Amino acid sequence: MPHLAQPQKALHTIPYPYDGDEPPYGTTIHGVYCYRVAGTVGIMTLPVLGFDPMQNFTEDLQEQTIAAAMSLGVAFQLTNILRDIGEDAQRGRIYVPLEDLHRFGISEEEVLEASKTPGLLHHEQKWKDFMEFQMARCEEEYQKAQDGIVGLSEVNRLGVMAALYVYGDILTRIRKNNYDNLSRRAYVPFVDKVFLMGKAWLKCQELKEVAKENVRSGRFFTRRKPH
Repeated sequence: MPHLAQPQKALHTIPYPYDGDEPPYGTTIHGVYCYRVAGTVGIMTLPVLGFDPMQNFTEDLQEQTIAAAMSLGVAFQLTNILRDIGEDAQRGRIYVPLEDLHRFGISEEEVLEASKTPGLLHHEQKWKDFMEFQMARCEEEYQKAQDGIVGLSEVNRLGVMAALYVYGDILTRIRKNNYDNLSRRAYVPFVDKVFLMGKAWLKCQELKEVAKENVRSGRFFTRRKPH
C-alpha cells in the first residue's frame, strides 16, 4: 500500500470505477480492490473526523492513524464481501479470491450452485475452514483499525469505535448461522447494536486515559497502542 503523509494523496490512488463485470480475483488483486474501493474511503474521512494533534505529533504518528483508517475501510469491505457471498453468487458474481477457494478445495460452480440451493456447501468443513481463513484476515484489519482510533479527535472516536464493533459483529453472526452466508444474510439485531454501542463507549473512556498517558509520559513521540 502507498506511503501517505497526507490523506489527500489517497486521491491519486483511486483508479477507474470497478463495476464487478470481471469478478475472478486472486488474493493480491483482491487486496488492491479492497484498498481502492474502501481503504481510500477510510483515509478520505480523516479530514472530517479530525486528528488528535497530540496523538499525531510526528509524521510517523500521522502515518499510523492514516494506516488505521485505511484498515477500517478494508475491514468493512471484506465484511461486506463475506456477508454477501450468496447474494453476489445469485447474480453470477464471486468476489472472494478464487485462489483461496481452490486452496480449500472449493470450485466456483459449488458456490454458484449453493447460492441457489439452500443447504449446500455451508455445512461442509472445507467451507467453514475457508470462511475462518477469510474472517481471520478481516479481523486482523479490524484490530489494526482499533489500534489507531486513539489518533482521532476525541469527539469522533465513539462513532468510529461503535461502527467497528457493530460491523465486526457481522462476522460473529455468520458463525452463529453455521457459516451459511450462501442462502442467509447475516445481520446484527438492534438489541445487540445497543450493547455494542455501550461497549464502544467504555472502550473510548479507556482511550481517553491512554491518550492522556501518552502525553503525560512523552509517549506521543512513539504512541502506545491501547490494549
